[in-house]
Amino acid sequence: MEPLAIAPFLSATEAWSIETLAKRLQGQAGGPAVSVDHLVVDSRIARRGGLFFALKGTERDGHAFVQSFIEGGGSAAVVSSAPPEPRYPYILVADTQAALSTAARLFSGDPARSARVIGVTGTNGKTTTNWIIYHLLRSLGHPSMRIGTLGIMIDERYATKESLTTPDAISLWSVLREGVQHGVKHVVMEVSSHALAQHRVDDIPFAAAIFTNLTHDHLDYHGTFDAYYRAKLRLFELMADRGHAPRCAVINIDSGWGSRVLSHCKDLGISTLTYGSTPTADLWIQGFMQRPSGSTLTLGNQIKIEIESGFIGTHNAENITAAVGAMHSLGLPIDAMSRAFAKIPDVPGRLQRVPGGSPLTFIDYAHTPDALDRALTTLRPLVGAHQLWVVFGCGGDRDRTKRPIMASVAAKRADQVVITSDNPRTEDPAEIIREIREGIETPAYCDVDRSRAIAYTLAHAAKGDIVLIAGKGHEDYQIIGKEKRRFSDFEEAQKCLRGTADGS
Repeated sequence: MEPLAIAPFLSATEAWSIETLAKRLQGQAGGPAVSVDHLVVDSRIARRGGLFFALKGTERDGHAFVQSFIEGGGSAAVVSSAPPEPRYPYILVADTQAALSTAARLFSGDPARSARVIGVTGTNGKTTTNWIIYHLLRSLGHPSMRIGTLGIMIDERYATKESLTTPDAISLWSVLREGVQHGVKHVVMEVSSHALAQHRVDDIPFAAAIFTNLTHDHLDYHGTFDAYYRAKLRLFELMADRGHAPRCAVINIDSGWGSRVLSHCKDLGISTLTYGSTPTADLWIQGFMQRPSGSTLTLGNQIKIEIESGFIGTHNAENITAAVGAMHSLGLPIDAMSRAFAKIPDVPGRLQRVPGGSPLTFIDYAHTPDALDRALTTLRPLVGAHQLWVVFGCGGDRDRTKRPIMASVAAKRADQVVITSDNPRTEDPAEIIREIREGIETPAYCDVDRSRAIAYTLAHAAKGDIVLIAGKGHEDYQIIGKEKRRFSDFEEAQKCLRGTADGS
């Protein structure tokens, strides 16, 4: 499969004068008159025709690099504070992040207007819901594109595994243009709270948007839970402003946050479709039966259908229902795709079974208290009289408040707890484990070496036990210090299980 190369800049088909562009960005042009033909956010990519956006990050302010960009050969800059004297061409705007979104849409030729875009937001479930929708669209013969944590796929022809949950505006509009040029008519994308807060998707015309849930995560960035919620809510506000008609919000109402989103969407004048285990939901999860190989989901109320799939867990019942709701909101035939659910491949790193010997082992991306709780709760009924093991850690340089909470969830849901490293970054791995241990009183095996922790667990778990290796899922690396080292939970577990099967 040929990889999709995402350029670090976005070129326009025709050059723009900064005076004309300033009007479209609701800004003010200053300095010498000049034309620009490509956008950049990296000041090191400095060449004639380049327009540099001075973005303010958590660690660096792009305004500090404007002069070096101009001296390096760049043509102009977009800034939120005017230079003391007009030594170079610039466009003064209120917010450079928001201006970048609009400029990227203009320079890319506004490709999203030729496709219907489905956005998925929430703390958990974004990736799986994205994956399901993409495969359902493909089953109906619709050229489609998915964007998210598992990379970017354009109708199975172009792909990249390297992607933020939601790419930056330049990358996002670049791949949207690429997709439309290849005939894509539907785009499904994960929309993170960071992307919403940073205006990366401000100009995307969402036709449908899904709210999966809201639980503890990213408070190191947002500061408060309410700020986190407000960031998620922006997706629906954007859809009200820029979405295609008809526009629909598909909302999980099994939580109080979902009810708040529903109320806000009604105030915005957006049509809504609710889902959940609540009998009054538009898409009512009326029944759900699971087994190690898959599950049967029964929906009632607006859509009455029985779905067989390879997914397990009540959270995946919600993800499937969310996908059904989004497809239905776009007028796509649910009955025609009902047989496709059983053929949807496993989501990499999402309760993915590791083949090999005993014990039965799953890897999952669960790295929040709620996600870990859901994964363990899913596996508990499958254990029977045997034991449920969990291997997990917490990332360094990230939200520290969730560490003892994760431990508490692990101790409550699992019989055996193994604590290890999960991308310690620049923190001391032993100190991270110590903070995790504060949330658990029962004995737990601890090892900062994740490979040893996995090997210990699979060596000591008995036949009939189930092991969950949580936190990294599809990731194939460990970040230790500032170094990104090759590491895969799936490969490590598979190696150990093969040894068990071989009797070694």
